[in-house]
Amino acid sequence: MFIERSKIDEVRSLVDIVDVVSGYADLIPSGKLFKAKSPFKPTERTPSFFINPEKQIFTCYSTGKGGNVFSFIMEIERLSFVEAVHWVAKYGGVVLPQDSKEAQPELKEYKILRWAAQHFFTTLNQPSSKQALLYFEKRGIRHDTITSFGLGYASETWTGLLEGAKRQGFSETDLLNVGLISKSQKGGYFDTFRGRIMFPIFSNAEKIVGFAGRILNEDEKSAKYINSPETQVYQKSKLLYGLNFSRDAIRRSGEAFLVEGYMDFISLFQAGVHNVVATSGTALTHEHVSLISRYAKKISFLYDADDAGQNAMLRGIKIILPHELIPSVITLPNKHDPDSFIKEIGKDEFLKYVSFYKMSFLDFILNRLKKMGSFDIPEQIAIGIKEIVEVILLIPDFITQELFLKQLSEKTGISHSSIETEVQRQKNRHKRKIYPSRKTNTTEHCPVQATHFLAKNTPVIEITFIKYLLESLYYSTEVLDIVMSFQSSIHIQNQTVFALYEYIMAQYGKFEKSKDEAKKISMNITDEISRIEDEQLRNFASSILIEPSISPRWFSETQEEYTRRCLKSVMDSMRCLVIRQYDVSISSYLSELEKNSKLLNQVDSDVLREYNKLLRLKQGIMNEFDGLEKKMKL
Repeated sequence: MFIERSKIDEVRSLVDIVDVVSGYADLIPSGKLFKAKSPFKPTERTPSFFINPEKQIFTCYSTGKGGNVFSFIMEIERLSFVEAVHWVAKYGGVVLPQDSKEAQPELKEYKILRWAAQHFFTTLNQPSSKQALLYFEKRGIRHDTITSFGLGYASETWTGLLEGAKRQGFSETDLLNVGLISKSQKGGYFDTFRGRIMFPIFSNAEKIVGFAGRILNEDEKSAKYINSPETQVYQKSKLLYGLNFSRDAIRRSGEAFLVEGYMDFISLFQAGVHNVVATSGTALTHEHVSLISRYAKKISFLYDADDAGQNAMLRGIKIILPHELIPSVITLPNKHDPDSFIKEIGKDEFLKYVSFYKMSFLDFILNRLKKMGSFDIPEQIAIGIKEIVEVILLIPDFITQELFLKQLSEKTGISHSSIETEVQRQKNRHKRKIYPSRKTNTTEHCPVQATHFLAKNTPVIEITFIKYLLESLYYSTEVLDIVMSFQSSIHIQNQTVFALYEYIMAQYGKFEKSKDEAKKISMNITDEISRIEDEQLRNFASSILIEPSISPRWFSETQEEYTRRCLKSVMDSMRCLVIRQYDVSISSYLSELEKNSKLLNQVDSDVLREYNKLLRLKQGIMNEFDGLEKKMKL
């Protein structure tokens, strides 16, 4: 939906990008900036993400992304611009008007999936779906829980959803794109989900992005669960079931209980254990852990007690540790899963059990190896120790590593020196494997890499000019007034620099037209960044702005001093850009005159006349610049 520009600017000005990003990354002060490991790249080892709090922008050198707070939320939460503005407004407690002047079209996929969820929910409450309602009753799922989570039922008919969708104006192609129908070998279409309990899957932005369907009859040969396929809006490796419902509780408690199934999540949530989230339909991924780490620093596994659950927890531990989170494990009694266990003992006893039986990941691995008989003979003990050391070395923090290595020595009776020898052996092997060349660059990224977005032969004067021009927009459009008067004479070779220059001047043109209107439009480059449609251009603008200011004195200068410094810098670089064009032409004519010396003696020679004309024009331009600078006392 449309939001007034003034309201968008108000939201951005009231919400600090540092506060918002701190919910997604651990920010560290770095001079005038903040730095962090990229929230867009979960396994990054070295900080490449920078925020300039004064300018309220960010840039990420490992992914090339950049912008202001809206750009960040659009990227991290996969939202449209308008959705991102609403997200930031809600975060900052800013009320946006609901009576929009015009609507921004919603992605068709979201419309179809929302309609499908309503269809499944309606079907569940029809007389013909009595068996499905009995299933929920048998599993102890209350009616209010069914409503809260939008649970439903897909009838056993082959084309019930397809026919209903067609009546709503959706085509077979639309339904295929989101996995709601499938194509038969004969070329016909049929509903993907039939005779199944339906679980809508929500994104973190409260959008339905897919479904999971569970069979009612355990004896059927069909798969117990089937999920929507990967689509433009649904990526299993980047979504956690129920996080949209539980994120506030996870943030408050600082801990997330991690379960495997949809019913596990729903039963715990219904019982009052709200800081829970499920990895349903896929194994735990780095993206999942990155999501959880936005809200909590502690993760506790609550998987099934069978071998499959134990193996999944071990794999999950190895995924979690590189993210500087230390996981715990809660092993449930045999033949129990979180769903059945909380129904048997209730919330209070469940929480007491969890608190008492929670163990560190190290104890979990040691107990598991002992149960497998891996500590019965010396050779197996040695193998087990090496496996555990390999896991501990996944922890990025050296002090935490050392503490767990010390615990390993104490719990196994193996001397610390022997364990340290194994640590060095594994580190050396890892070094040879991962870093075969000594030329590998392990230094931290510094926020002086705007040229990362440009061709290597981009003239320095062009980068200087656009940098100063952007800087000037933080307090005034005075510099643009001067640039506008020379616009036809400024020639920029690099396409990216030129495109950004053209964008700024076009926006300034709109600003100029509005000057006489009752309601003026202010021009602020931080606001303008989020409106740049071209992603490369938006990222380049952010990278230019996040670099250090022209002078450290800018941070203590008055608005007038700041503007004048920008004006002086722009004038110097603009003079070079304008004169450069004359120098190129003059050089060309001079070469021709030197090749044909006779022309130098012909006063009426066209080449000589043009050459002299260019010299006069160049001198005139230089005089004009000198006059302007003298007048402005630069």
